[in-house]
Amino acid sequence: MPDTSARVAFLKQSHLFRGVSDKDLAAVAEIMKENTYAEEEMVFSEGSPADSFYMIYRGRIRLTRRTKDRTVNVATLFPGDYFGERGLLKGGIRNATARTEPDTTLLILYRTEFKKLLNRMPNLWNNFDLMMDSRQLASELNFAWLAENEVIYFLARKHYVVLLRMLAWPLLGLFFALGFLGLGLTIEDTSSGLPIGLAAGGLGGFLLVIMLAWAVWLYLDWGNDFYIVTNQRVVYLEKVIGLYDNRQEAPMSTILSVNTESDYWGRQLFDYGTVIVRTFVGQIRMTYVRHPLQAAAMIEEYWNRTKQVARKMDEESIKNTIRNKLGMQKASPPAPPPPPPARETCRESPRG
Repeated sequence: MPDTSARVAFLKQSHLFRGVSDKDLAAVAEIMKENTYAEEEMVFSEGSPADSFYMIYRGRIRLTRRTKDRTVNVATLFPGDYFGERGLLKGGIRNATARTEPDTTLLILYRTEFKKLLNRMPNLWNNFDLMMDSRQLASELNFAWLAENEVIYFLARKHYVVLLRMLAWPLLGLFFALGFLGLGLTIEDTSSGLPIGLAAGGLGGFLLVIMLAWAVWLYLDWGNDFYIVTNQRVVYLEKVIGLYDNRQEAPMSTILSVNTESDYWGRQLFDYGTVIVRTFVGQIRMTYVRHPLQAAAMIEEYWNRTKQVARKMDEESIKNTIRNKLGMQKASPPAPPPPPPARETCRESPRG
C-alpha cells in the first residue's frame, strides 16, 4: 500500500497542486502509480505513444533526444521535477527518451485518470495549463543569452487582452478604410468630371494598407515581450522592433518576495494580473500575466528550491570548516539537491 500521507506532503510542495485541499490531494496520491527503477532503465523512448505524466519522487531522470546522427542531452531532472506532460491531453508521441539513475521512484498519472481529476477538480486545470503553455512556448523559442546549464521553468507573454487593446485603433481604422473603398465603388464621377469615386477608393486602399501594417507591427511587438523564470534568474525581456532590446533581470538568490495584484476584470473575467518579484535591487513586475496566482506559486516554488540549495551548500561549507579546524578529513560533498536541472546541449524546456 502506498504511503498516502507522504505522497500528499510531496504533492503539496508542487505548484501544480496549488489550492488543492488535503482531501483532494489524497485522492490524487491514491490514483498515481508508483514505480521504482534501476540505473539506466528506460521510462519511455523517443517516438513512443504519450499517455502519461511523471513526477520524480526520488532519484533523477536524464532526458535525451536524437538529432541527425547523434544523441544529445536535453536535461537532468531531480525530485520535485516533472516531465511527460505531452501525454496528459495532447497524446501524440514522445519527443525525448527518459532514462533513470539508480533507485529512482516516479509517480505516474495516466491521461484517463487525469481527465477524471479535472472533472472533479476543475480548478486544477489552471495549474497544469500554465505549466504546459510555458513548456510549449519554451520549445519554440531560443534565447542566445541563456547560460549553458540554464533551464527555463516559466515563460509567458502578456495576456491576449493586451493584444486586443493594442489592436483596437487599427481595427477601427480598417472599418474606415473599408468604408472609403465602398464609397469608391458606388460613387460616380461628378458632371464636371472629378474622379471622386477613384479618389475615395484610393484613399480607402491607402488606409487599408497602413492599418494592416500597423496591426501586424503591434502583433509582432506584443509577441516579442516575455516574462522568464529560469533556475538562475528572473527576467523581463522587452523588445521593440528596430528600436531597442531591453532585458531586466535579477538572480534567483536576490529574491525577497513574490506577490500578485489584479483588477476587477482580471479577477472576474479574464484571469490576468501582475506578479511582483521583489529583490534586493528593486522589483520586476510581470504585468498582465495569465493565471497570476498559479504563476506566482510556480516562481515561489523554484525560489524556495534555490534557497534550499544555498542552505545545503552553506551547511556543508560550515561543516568542512569545522573539520579542517579539528584536523578531520574533509567530507565528500553531498549529491546536489533537486534543482537545478543541468542542461548540456539544448536549451529547450524539458518535455516528453
